[in-house]
Amino acid sequence: MKATRTLSFQRIFLLFSTVLLVGLLLNTLCNIFWLAIILGALFSVSILVLSVYRALNVPSVCNKEYNEYLENGKAQLKELLKK
Repeated sequence: MKATRTLSFQRIFLLFSTVLLVGLLLNTLCNIFWLAIILGALFSVSILVLSVYRALNVPSVCNKEYNEYLENGKAQLKELLKK
């Protein structure tokens, strides 16, 4: 390719679009990194909230309430299996 001293419109456009696309790519990678961190944190918090919710719904193990809880669960499971 022959070297020229003048810049054509195509070269200017190609240079500008390349710089713009590289900048957008770097910005997107940074955003994807932060998005992954935020999603991981939200997932962890949701697991903790679900475990606390489940723990609060289960009655005390040392009482007869727990046996009633298990019997009610078995009865509900039998009803679901009949359907």
